[in-house]
Amino acid sequence: MSEGGIEPASIDHVAQRTTSLTGVGTTLVPLVSIRLASTALGAIVLPSAVKVIPTSADNFEIQLVKNATLTGASYSAVASDANVEFDVSSTAMSGGTIVQIDYAASSNQGTTPLNPIAAFNWDYQLGASLAGTSDVYTIGVKTFTGTGDIIGSLTFYDLTQ
Repeated sequence: MSEGGIEPASIDHVAQRTTSLTGVGTTLVPLVSIRLASTALGAIVLPSAVKVIPTSADNFEIQLVKNATLTGASYSAVASDANVEFDVSSTAMSGGTIVQIDYAASSNQGTTPLNPIAAFNWDYQLGASLAGTSDVYTIGVKTFTGTGDIIGSLTFYDLTQ
């Protein structure tokens, strides 16, 4: 029940890389990013989980970074949600604010939930500036040594759908 407030509910939407990112080294590189579509800057979107799995015998550091500068980004609409766009074309990233760090071993997948069960972490909400620029969340990945391959996705809730 809600008394004048919001009683939010949403399915999980997914922005995913459908092929492995290969040749990942010890420098952080973008795996997948999301942002609000320019036509939906008022949408209420919250990342819900980072999911990755190494596809080579390597160990990775996984970072969720807010507002990193991306090189070569090319955004497309998420199939299940026109309010959000995703990018898997970026080749480099720098700056931004690290909001989550996790690790994925070559022996298993890594899943990092960002919201406790039955609640939302509003600190992760995608916002937009008055100039119409959306926040961007990027999963950044790097190996500890050598090079490796990895695949992953960023799931999110859209409470405006």
